[in-house]
Parts: sequence; structure tokens; C-alpha cells
Amino acid sequence: MNHLNRTFIALAALISFLFASGPAIAAPASTPKSPTARFVSYSPDSEECAFLTIINSYRKSQGLGSLALSVSLGAAAEHHSQDMVTHNYFSHTLYNGSSWSTNILNYGYPSNSGRAENIAAGHATAEDTFTQWKNSPGHNANMLTGSYKVIGIGRVQGTSIDTYSWYWTTTFGSVVDTTITCSGSTGGTSGTSLTIAAAGRTSNSTSALVAFDGDTSSNWHTTTTKPSSAYIYFDLGSSKTIGSLKWLFSKGGGADSFDIQISSDKSTWTTLTTRTAAHAGAWQSLQVSRKARYIRFYFRNPNGDSTIGYLAEVRVYS
Repeated sequence: MNHLNRTFIALAALISFLFASGPAIAAPASTPKSPTARFVSYSPDSEECAFLTIINSYRKSQGLGSLALSVSLGAAAEHHSQDMVTHNYFSHTLYNGSSWSTNILNYGYPSNSGRAENIAAGHATAEDTFTQWKNSPGHNANMLTGSYKVIGIGRVQGTSIDTYSWYWTTTFGSVVDTTITCSGSTGGTSGTSLTIAAAGRTSNSTSALVAFDGDTSSNWHTTTTKPSSAYIYFDLGSSKTIGSLKWLFSKGGGADSFDIQISSDKSTWTTLTTRTAAHAGAWQSLQVSRKARYIRFYFRNPNGDSTIGYLAEVRVYS
């Protein structure tokens, strides 16, 4: 595609940018200040797991140790990729003006650490994105830094208005914190993204469309004071095999108890899971492996909150 013919490349130790053909990549270095730790939840998808395998095989071939998958680095990487999709930009500086390194520390990664970030755009697969970074000296240096022990990997699909179809972020750190493995037990997403054809909700709430518009700053929530319950549902257009779900809350305190349910007729619902005390700002996921047409998030209000919901984005995968 024509929009992939121009790109930024920045080496890890440089401030200025160089221009080259191909998809977009960039890798800086910086020192963060005054982080504020966030709750983190991270579940790698199949291509993110594939990238972990590829980079560790590459490091092994160069006599280096494997990288473990850090929960905090992974959440930070996914947040940065999602932020680039939401606001249609490509930069190590986030939309709110914070640096990539501050973003890492904001997700609770230790400050007494070495750390780095690579970003790329244009490819869906781990193999193609790895090749982008391997062929750029600065990005390759980050991948082959011996002092790095952990990695975060965040891949997010762009929308129709975004410059690139896929955005990738990898974050690196020298201190091993909480890690996660790439296995079925992680709840990671796999398969391709399924289109949500339509949506609906209870009358005591805002439009359901904001929960799959690609904008994490908008959210679905109730509009009446202290509602006892409310729901939002998503229609895939026909019955399909659902491999997994991902969802994000943009504000906390409105999802103290909710069920995720599926249905083929929008009349009889099967509850897949019941979740409590959902936090904001971090993607959560669920393996489904069931066939259905409709997906519903059904919220209750056990604590008598004024507003429930704040569901910002839902994604469905085959």
C-alpha cells in the first residue's frame, strides 16, 4: 500500500530521525520521571506469543539468554499500541505527551532498571515485524541487548481511519518482575478479528456503538441514578465460532459485578464467566471456543454505585 512507502527510523541512541522505505519503525532512549503505578492485566495473543518465540530463538543464536514475558511491560506495550490506533499517530511520545519510558513505569515496572522500546506499523504477523526490526541497527540492538531479561509485546489492529493496518510495540527491561507464559491458560486471544455488525443496550444507558468504535476514551455506561442492572450486547450478524474476547474499561468503579454471556437467539443466554472489581486502563481477555451470534455484558450493582459500566472497547476473535 502506498502509505507504507514512507517511514520513520530512529536508532536507539539518536535523537534525530532518518527516512527509509518500508513500514514504520522507531526506537529511542530516555529517562522517565515520577511514575504512577497502574493496575495491570495482560494476556498475549497468538502473534505476540509467536514474536516471543522468534526473538528468543534469535537471541539464542547470538549466545544470549531468553526473554521472559513481563505483565507490566506487556500492558505498557499494548497501551502504547492501542493509543497509536485510537489517535492515529506513530511516535514514541504518547498522545497525552508522556514519554514511552514514563508509560512503562506508569504500569508498575521497576524504576531501577534499564529499559527500551521498539515500535513498528504495517504488518499483522510477528515474522514480518521481527524482520523490520532486525533490519534496522537500532532496533536490532535493543533485541540483542544482553542485559535485558524481560519483554512486553503489544499488537493492535488499526481502524479504517488509521494510517497503518497494524501497530506493534515491544518494551524491554533489565529487571525481572511478574511474568506470564504463552499458553492456553493465559487467556490470550488467537485467530482473526470478527466484525461486530450491530449492538444494543438497555434503555437506561448510553449508545452501544462507542464500545466498538476504536476510541478508548469513550465508553458505554448507565444514565439513571443507582441502577440495579444494565446490559450491552454485540451482534456478529450470524452464528460464528468465537475463539476469544478482549475488553477494556476506561474508568474504574462501575463494574463491581458483571457476567459475560453468549446466545444464538438473543433469548436464551449462557453465562461464560462472572467478573468482579474490574479495573480501568488494561485489556482483559477470555477464551471462549463456543459458537454464538450474540455476546452480552450484563452488569449488576451490588454496591449501589451511581453509574455502572464504563465499557470502552470490546473485540471478538475467531
